Amino acid sequence: MRQLSGLVSFKYLFPKKEAFDEKADEGIFLPIIILIGDRHHSEDGRCEPCDEKEDCYLVESDTFLQTLNQIADSVPVDFYTEHAPKDEKRKKPPSKGVLFEKFIGKVDGCHQKKLRGTREYKCNFPNVRWHYSDTRLWTGQYENELSVVNGSLDYLTQPTTDLSFGYRLLLSPLFQQFLFCLLEVNRGNLDNKKLAKQLSGILKDSIRHNQRTSRVYKQLAKSKLDIGIEMYCYFSLEYHGVASPTSTLRDILPNVQLLPMVYNYIFGGEPLHQDYLEQCKMLIQGILILWIKFTACLLDIYFLARMLKTPKDNINSYLTVAFFGTAHCESIANYLTDNLRMYELKYSTEEADRCVRVNGNINFNKDLEMYSKWRIIRQKITPYTNRLETERLGM
Repeated sequence: MRQLSGLVSFKYLFPKKEAFDEKADEGIFLPIIILIGDRHHSEDGRCEPCDEKEDCYLVESDTFLQTLNQIADSVPVDFYTEHAPKDEKRKKPPSKGVLFEKFIGKVDGCHQKKLRGTREYKCNFPNVRWHYSDTRLWTGQYENELSVVNGSLDYLTQPTTDLSFGYRLLLSPLFQQFLFCLLEVNRGNLDNKKLAKQLSGILKDSIRHNQRTSRVYKQLAKSKLDIGIEMYCYFSLEYHGVASPTSTLRDILPNVQLLPMVYNYIFGGEPLHQDYLEQCKMLIQGILILWIKFTACLLDIYFLARMLKTPKDNINSYLTVAFFGTAHCESIANYLTDNLRMYELKYSTEEADRCVRVNGNINFNKDLEMYSKWRIIRQKITPYTNRLETERLGM
């Protein structure tokens, strides 16, 4: 494979042998990982032309997906995607783009896990185990509250929204703590490293307080790998440039002096003065961007915990593929290689367009053969092959 069309980044991670052995002794099996990155809601810059005869493949093509399905015929392959909310009338993702339309549209039926092994399972790549990862869009889960905040803040920034009237849109206790933290940090003129530490602690406490309905907390409880919410979220904020000790909130938020006014508007219903409407919209837009960066770590944590949790009556993946926003991929890769030092980044590329050149020096077949020898010594593969055979008989 020479090119993949539709993604903007490609990262190939292979576990270090000493880390694999150490974690395997604890019952944790580190898989081979491929992270493919997306910039949402766009298709701009795809490989043109992209001809399979010339070794160029669309990321949503049958050829690419069937290759993974063939690998999963003999060893477990997990594929994770961000969740895409559906328009219930149209029954398909509402926003254009490669991941949320082209790709999810191709494999949406594959995520109906309860139907695996039945004739109702509408999936052309049934050997692969498919997973959604963004709990912020799962109704009934605590993390869905965070997505509601996104929508409310986005509404407040729209040109047609008149901020001269009072609103009480945001009922999230976490968001109120978040905004109050911004107020306190700005009032004390504290640096952004202290801000990131305080925000990470707030998020950890909030998840623990809502552990009964938090899907992230439940996955962490089932995972044998110690992934601290506070530690990873600080790492994520650091990666996103929020944790700098040489900058303050004034460097990342426009019109930050209007924070008290915006806080009272959102949580007190106090209308804004006409003279400050546009400035407050710019500030709210900056708050929305910071909020998204603040909560992005929850997708990463859920993915890491789920990837390393042993499936019921089955075994962990040999190969894990994830198609997320490219910032998620970058943060996860940095965490596993530089922070935990469990993985080697064998290949990485990021393009300005959506035409990724895959390094011909990657010998995946050789790597998988070596990795399979590591695993088979420590763990039988029969739970996987037996489950696969049972599912095929049911279909």
